[in-house]
Amino acid sequence: MRAAECGAHADAGAPTPEQWVGQLAGIPVGRARAEMETVVALAGHAATTAAVVSGEVSLAQAAEVLHTLETVPDAEAELLEVARSKPLRSLQDRARRIRARREDSESRYRRQQLARGGSHRIDRDGMSRWEVAFTPEIGAAVRSVVEREADRLYRKASKQQRRSTPHHASVADAIANLILGRAETGFSGADVIVLVDLEALRRGHRHDGETCHIPGVGDIPVSLAREIADDAFLKAAIHDAVEPKAIRHFGRRYPAHLRTALAIGSPTDFAGTVCCEDGCERRFGLERNHVDPVANDGPTCWENLRWRCRPHHRAKTERDRRAGLLGSHPRRGSRSKRARSSHSAGARAP
Repeated sequence: MRAAECGAHADAGAPTPEQWVGQLAGIPVGRARAEMETVVALAGHAATTAAVVSGEVSLAQAAEVLHTLETVPDAEAELLEVARSKPLRSLQDRARRIRARREDSESRYRRQQLARGGSHRIDRDGMSRWEVAFTPEIGAAVRSVVEREADRLYRKASKQQRRSTPHHASVADAIANLILGRAETGFSGADVIVLVDLEALRRGHRHDGETCHIPGVGDIPVSLAREIADDAFLKAAIHDAVEPKAIRHFGRRYPAHLRTALAIGSPTDFAGTVCCEDGCERRFGLERNHVDPVANDGPTCWENLRWRCRPHHRAKTERDRRAGLLGSHPRRGSRSKRARSSHSAGARAP
């Protein structure tokens, strides 16, 4: 920073400090600008600065911490603890929840409505790129439908022996199919789970400690939950009355209450679905996976099920095969169908 302030970028032939730093570090100008702004903002936050200097926390994580401290100045210790042990996505989720606790949910939703929008550009390769921002409930519904169509396309490609088709390509094809009317699924019947305390729903607003949110998306106003409930098939999730650990059987069938429990995530955060592999932050295109494979008599129960993205799911299957957990001939006949490590299903509620 001091070198940039002294005009070293001009001596190096770069028009701006950000371009000079970007050239030196081999990163885009936008990222260089963001990191330089984070370094400046660290002033006055000794604990975060020390964590960055020691290498415990990255500049991207520090930026998330500092953004939250603008509205919640007493959250530094909690966020640094998460940043030291969890990936960036987990830190972002925690920071978002902390900020939401300090802001009135109705005001926040009005701000989200004003922030919705979309943009389009043509990139250097001539690809058409879109960026769209939805309010939480619309985004969750659109995601549900897109993922359903993407899963269908992925399974179709798999049957045609084209397993190299990446998930993000299936997502792009799914969105195009839905917009152009070529999809087998439509926008009707989207699956959206809302977790809301019954007393809060009855009175119309939350008290401290009560819940009203869409798992994996974030908090919403109770008034919006009521709106959704007026035009929805209701599914009650009372997490202390039906213990997911009590649901246990052998085979690939997923009882409805177990599917719902898996979709909303673990108590007490109920943060939705995320790949269980360390360092993986994927939430889209996930598949249910048995830790101990069904072919090895692994049960279908809460403790033995995890969400994994497709690459990590395939890697887990190969590890199980090498360990002899899938039978001696996993690719032959009907036995191969019984010997697969887990049943693939998109990360959506039933």
